[in-house]
Amino acid sequence: MKKICLLIVVCFLFSSCASIEQRQASAERRQARKQARIKKYTDTQIHRKLSYRSYSGARPLYRQELINRHPEWPEKIKEYIKAGVVLIGMTEEQLLAIRGNPNDINRIVGSWGVNEQWVYGPPENYSTTYFYLKNDKVTSWQD
Repeated sequence: MKKICLLIVVCFLFSSCASIEQRQASAERRQARKQARIKKYTDTQIHRKLSYRSYSGARPLYRQELINRHPEWPEKIKEYIKAGVVLIGMTEEQLLAIRGNPNDINRIVGSWGVNEQWVYGPPENYSTTYFYLKNDKVTSWQD
């Protein structure tokens, strides 16, 4: 009986040591996954995470910073972003640069792609504006 009790105690001690090592390894894996997720964020996702908006839309300095980071954008698009004008065909990143973060995003995912409705409403202005995006491009809006 003493041998069985001793064996149980020894097994318990060894299993708890292994679990401490497993916990440390698990914590390291979690930290590595977190770092990988952070690296994966695009400018748009970072913009959303930081809640970088004011009630008059995205700040002009942020607009200029985005324009500087994207020399591949056509000059026409850059001028519209500076002026705060949304065009059909703009990307979600360009829409964020103009209007800031939406109050709400409604998303539909299907075999055809991703459709989103971005809702901008009070107190930004006194009417609600809906922007419709398909596969990260503005397709229409409703005032």
